[in-house]
Amino acid sequence: MLFRSNQRQGRVVKTVKGKDFAHGCTGGTPEENAEATREILHCSQPHSGSSAKLDLAVVNAGAAIYVAGRADSLSNGVEVAREATKNGSAADVLERYVETSQALADF
Repeated sequence: MLFRSNQRQGRVVKTVKGKDFAHGCTGGTPEENAEATREILHCSQPHSGSSAKLDLAVVNAGAAIYVAGRADSLSNGVEVAREATKNGSAADVLERYVETSQALADF
């Protein structure tokens, strides 16, 4: 992965070439994908050894946070998403979702 610094906004922007990105973001079996999701939300390296999955998840979540009006810019939404992976709140929401969906499946 290549890094470049955006000095005007004081942010580091990560640039990834398409082939590198695709290599790090390939899916797997449902079980592998569930494990990768848990690793991402606990802010650990995805099982592929690449941070591409974490980066993709954070960018997508950041966009959703921004569109939902919970951040005043896309970059702030990404910051909120990244912090949620670091502090464990994203993992907590996933676990509550899994528990609820499993309970509802019993009906």
